[in-house]
Amino acid sequence: MAKGLTLVAVLLLPLAGASFLRQAPADPCACVNWRHAYDSQGAKCGDGHELYLITKTGVPRFLAGLSLGLEFCDAFYKRIDDSFCVNLDHTNAPDAWYGGQWCYVSGECRSAPRANGTGSLRVKLCTAGEDRMLRDKAPEELISWAAKNDFETGLLLKMAYPVDKVAQWPLVKESFLRPAAGSEGPDANGTASMKQPKALDQRLKELVASGKPIILDSTDGHPPFAVVRGSNAHLLELNKAMDAHHPNSVTTIKCVAGCSQ
Repeated sequence: MAKGLTLVAVLLLPLAGASFLRQAPADPCACVNWRHAYDSQGAKCGDGHELYLITKTGVPRFLAGLSLGLEFCDAFYKRIDDSFCVNLDHTNAPDAWYGGQWCYVSGECRSAPRANGTGSLRVKLCTAGEDRMLRDKAPEELISWAAKNDFETGLLLKMAYPVDKVAQWPLVKESFLRPAAGSEGPDANGTASMKQPKALDQRLKELVASGKPIILDSTDGHPPFAVVRGSNAHLLELNKAMDAHHPNSVTTIKCVAGCSQ
């Protein structure tokens, strides 16, 4: 009898092991891989917030796609072989829903609204501390990622960090390029120029003091503009020797303030 029980126990061991090793079900509200969303899960660019930069003004999705489709859809979203969250808008509005980041999730994620179009995916507004936010990466990491994967660096940075249109780079660049004597960036108050309006000085002071990466935009949204983190600044400019077949060659980026030696 004892031998029979032992034999049964031995036969059941593989089943117990299989149960123990069985993987937990995937989280239906986890961000899906961007490339897979378009290639095999029915998403079309514009079903989510890909074109919000223009549709927020009332422009129909169809026309927005004609305007931004090549740069945003084909050269950016559809090529991302990863599942991180990206910006809805190029703005600095931390308390507004459109100031956050988003991604596609499975149709089984009932807490997320359905996407536009006929696909099954849903659209999620990402949560800091819970989701993989692109803005949690350091500028140097994103610059390296863009080069490795042949993405346009400026667009990647604007899809990652808040974009400030008050402390614009042309207005505040002297604070970084010609800082107060003896410093490597804006002074302790966040500025170095007495020519800047007081309100602009205060704005720059707050941005520098936060220590968080932020884009100091240009007047028209095109390069040159800078990504700043504390007193560190990287300047992004158009590349005169760009190769149309390689998005990463469209712009150049270099550290201009607070650079490590």
